Amino acid sequence: MMQMRSDMDDMAAAQALLSLYLDWGVDTALDDSPADYFKRSPITLPPRSPEPVVRDVARSARVQPDNVVPTTVSPGPTLSRIMDMESLAAAAASWDRCSLRRTATHTVLPVGPVGAPLMIIGEAPDADEDRSGQPFSGESGKLLDRILVSIALERKNLILSPALPWRPPGGRLPSEAEMESSLPLLVRAILLLRPRRLLLCGSLAVRMLTGRRESLARLRGRRLEVTVGEPAEGEKILKIQANVIRHPLQLRVSAGARKEMWADILQLGTDLESDSKSDAQEVI
Repeated sequence: MMQMRSDMDDMAAAQALLSLYLDWGVDTALDDSPADYFKRSPITLPPRSPEPVVRDVARSARVQPDNVVPTTVSPGPTLSRIMDMESLAAAAASWDRCSLRRTATHTVLPVGPVGAPLMIIGEAPDADEDRSGQPFSGESGKLLDRILVSIALERKNLILSPALPWRPPGGRLPSEAEMESSLPLLVRAILLLRPRRLLLCGSLAVRMLTGRRESLARLRGRRLEVTVGEPAEGEKILKIQANVIRHPLQLRVSAGARKEMWADILQLGTDLESDSKSDAQEVI
């Protein structure tokens, strides 16, 4: 009886050890007895031949320090002959430089009158904008209208635009290549519509038009100068003052975000009033 109980204890101990091995991922027995691998001599590998250092020139050329703003943003030679928004829409419909065009539902281009006092540029199109083909539609449009009415503005008198004409799949952030390939369309639209001032909603438009890579927390409330044009094509350089604010959808983030947005919108109203006074002085 004592022998049977001892055998059962040994079997239970063996089963517990096997269960422990399975938990550790051990599922194969290599030797009948354990081996002390620490006593074995280390394996000496042959020396590796030095590999040539390959520098990613293309990538390093695109990355710029935070405090450096590109000189002039060019619309690209293929768009320099386009003189109206209808022709720009036709060019965008066959734009092969950016793969986003093939996955998006609609191409979302700027809309609004030429010479408007303000051009509002948001992020890449969201799902509502992609479905409708119109910038700042859906929830973002409703929030934008609430923002504009606080300084007596109406969207029908302004230019509205996304930063890119196409929505990235799943609403992901656009890649560096996608931003670069879409930028000529945005720049050409600015040159054709010639707004007096830009309102950059979010960091994406700031990054595309000025090259600045700071976080939105550091960018918001600031006033920048955007320079666009192609002097080699005989065009005049256009310098436009720009205000930076959060995107309207970020109004829902927190009370602090709404407070910051209110302060930035009041500053925008003051700047627009100053622009109108300077226009009156030029007419006089």
